[in-house]
Amino acid sequence: MAREIKTLGDFIRLVVEMRAAQKLYFRTHSPSDLQKAKNLEKEVDGAIADREEREAAKKQGSLF
Repeated sequence: MAREIKTLGDFIRLVVEMRAAQKLYFRTHSPSDLQKAKNLEKEVDGAIADREEREAAKKQGSLF
């Protein structure tokens, strides 16, 4: 289950965690480390997509 990102600080913490997982994977090449890095990357991508959707909805709402 994806965590809720409410603030910029939450997003930054998620990205820091993702980068740490990626670096760990490149050191170990462990399948479990790769899976953790991929899962965190999906969370980051989801947070970005959610933000883009909210921004698009705001723009659409302000047209009328």
